[in-house]
Amino acid sequence: LIVTLCLSVNREAVCHTSWQLVSNLLGTHLGDKGIYILCCILEEEGSDENALLLQGAVYFLGMSLWGARRVPSLRHSYPSVLPSIVKALRCGRMPVVYEVVCSVDRLVRKYGQSLDFVTWDLVTDILEKVATHVESETSLEDGSRVAQCLHHVCCCIEDLCDNRKCFTGSPERFFSLVEKLTLKRPESCALALVLFRAESIVITSPDWMEKLCSLMENYYRNETRTNIRLQALAVLSSVLSSCRYTFEDEIIEVVVLPYMLSVYKDSDMTVRTAVTQLLVDLAYDCHTPHFCNIVNAINKVANREIGESKEHGSDAHSEVCDVTVRLSQ
Repeated sequence: LIVTLCLSVNREAVCHTSWQLVSNLLGTHLGDKGIYILCCILEEEGSDENALLLQGAVYFLGMSLWGARRVPSLRHSYPSVLPSIVKALRCGRMPVVYEVVCSVDRLVRKYGQSLDFVTWDLVTDILEKVATHVESETSLEDGSRVAQCLHHVCCCIEDLCDNRKCFTGSPERFFSLVEKLTLKRPESCALALVLFRAESIVITSPDWMEKLCSLMENYYRNETRTNIRLQALAVLSSVLSSCRYTFEDEIIEVVVLPYMLSVYKDSDMTVRTAVTQLLVDLAYDCHTPHFCNIVNAINKVANREIGESKEHGSDAHSEVCDVTVRLSQ
């Protein structure tokens, strides 16, 4: 009976009736047995070929345990059924993936503030697998629908992360997932991710330099959005201010010069200006053999701005040139 209802719930004409029958069944003394059968459907190897069956089983599990019409008599914990939902994703069918991410979306929206670490760990497992399916999906329509729901879940979790007491999962795992989706995420989400990564750059940890380089690589060099690149530069500037007298040579050699020597080629005027200002401030109180390289980088930017100003016959590019005047003061 449950197998038949899992199939019929996907038909619009009998969807409501199918849910009513399952809801009534799960509300009886057979409720625990019904949940067990639904989990078995998701875990059976042979179910992979029947996307409608898996889709229906995921829908019934989610709706009965944490949906808008949850069955009050059921007392199953979320970690007792989420592993079965994880296994449903192995089939790779986008309708099933969509049903899974919609179910997780409902769980996070309604009960995100009360979920424990184990549940968040399983939720993150699911989201990571969904993200992998989205990346490999060739159908733009199916992939877009799943991606949209995935981004909505991520936004809900980010809201919980703003109040850290509400999110008891692993921030590192979650933000690593978000990092994979950064180019498709809103700018505000990417900025929050940069700030999170900045918090992990602590000079007392052995890998702080690698983390700083990774941040600059992902959010300065490989990023195109101006505000995100500026945020990465602000993080670098903060690190320089806090430890330049102890690690000045290392930071300049490993981070500043590799990422900023060719700034004159950058097409973003705002970023060029910000980088030039950072280099000028660094050169003012620089105690390093790399001083000449820093000044050379500034001069290259200034020469570009002067050349473009003459070419266009305007002062549109004078801002970077102005900051270089400070070097001669």
